Amino acid sequence: MKKVHETVDPFAIKPSAYKVDDWALHDHKIVVIKKIEEGRVTEVSTGYISTSGYDLSSRLFPFNLKGKLISEEFEQAYKDIYDAGVYMNLNFPDISNMISSKWVQAMRQQDNSEYVMGVYNDLKSFVLGFKDSIRVAKSMTVQGVKLFRQ
Repeated sequence: MKKVHETVDPFAIKPSAYKVDDWALHDHKIVVIKKIEEGRVTEVSTGYISTSGYDLSSRLFPFNLKGKLISEEFEQAYKDIYDAGVYMNLNFPDISNMISSKWVQAMRQQDNSEYVMGVYNDLKSFVLGFKDSIRVAKSMTVQGVKLFRQ
């Protein structure tokens, strides 16, 4: 029988370090851990929305001040993108995953302020490029007819 090797995330906090009702950060939001099954965090909640899955630990970090500040920066970036592109049928699942991936990068290195600033700059560049692209798209016309209402 062939042995399957799991990829171990060296930065992930062991799920056993968490308890139900602990505060944590998940996908740039403050959450409460609602369910742990067999040592895996399987459900978290913001108080409004619950997220569940087989194991949420790869995007789950202990709640602390540095993490909260990083999360607020990413939450604002996502809000800016959403507000600029709402009602345009954009690829928000992939956009959200990209932002969450950058957030995880920043959270893993939260004690390295130079690294975090580099991730912030990359995020800000993405947001500005996104907004510019939306502005250009909204101004497009065909035979004098605007393609998007404003």
